[in-house]
Amino acid sequence: MIYDIYTSATGDRRRFNDNCSNCILSLLQDCGKVYFQDLEELKMRESTTKEVKVSQGAKEVVKKAKVKTAKKRK
Repeated sequence: MIYDIYTSATGDRRRFNDNCSNCILSLLQDCGKVYFQDLEELKMRESTTKEVKVSQGAKEVVKKAKVKTAKKRK
């Protein structure tokens, strides 16, 4: 099952023998590499998204503050 998921995700159609310990080890190592690369990319996207949300939220706070001060001046 891991082999099928790995090949569908990466397109790598390696020779695989489920009775060969070297084949299994190699497959699991490669799956681990792909997993951690994906995890790192996901963390980068989340940090970028958080920065954008914070900056947008700060702009909304500034806009609300400007509206409140404008009302007081009238």
